[in-house]
Amino acid sequence: MTLSAYFAAAAEHQQLAWMNDTILEVLVDSAVSDGQVLIMRSATARGNAVPVHVHQREDEIFLLLNGALTVWAGDQRRELSDGGVAFLPKGIPHTYFVTSQTAVILEVIAPGGLERAFREAGWDLHTPAPEGWACTPDAVATAMAKLGCTILGPPPGSAVDNPIPTQSQS
Repeated sequence: MTLSAYFAAAAEHQQLAWMNDTILEVLVDSAVSDGQVLIMRSATARGNAVPVHVHQREDEIFLLLNGALTVWAGDQRRELSDGGVAFLPKGIPHTYFVTSQTAVILEVIAPGGLERAFREAGWDLHTPAPEGWACTPDAVATAMAKLGCTILGPPPGSAVDNPIPTQSQS
């Protein structure tokens, strides 16, 4: 496939309801990047976190557009604020916890393809959600496992200094 330029207005981005009232916007997916990259923007609130997980094939970059996060990667813990960045290579368990009132995160995941799991577990906000629908940890774990991303457990609390679980601990 020969790649061509891709342009999208803000209103054209797919918006997905996700865990803990987080909204994910799919900006660039595998279809337009020939599988090279997934770029998403997420808007979330204080106390929200993603489960500790490990990618077998994707590297992930968080660029914190605004807000504050605690990010764990393996046995490292870092605080990020506006403009902070984290590069999370495949094979390293990681998570984050939102410590500011709100946060907006640009996520770059390469190669692309993981958007299939986000779409399977999430809900496209341009269509009505079925009654009782929820983005549950089990739905996320099932969708991610299909693409080689393993959920290892819940994220550590914001005040916890212990390292995140590894695959052997889960």
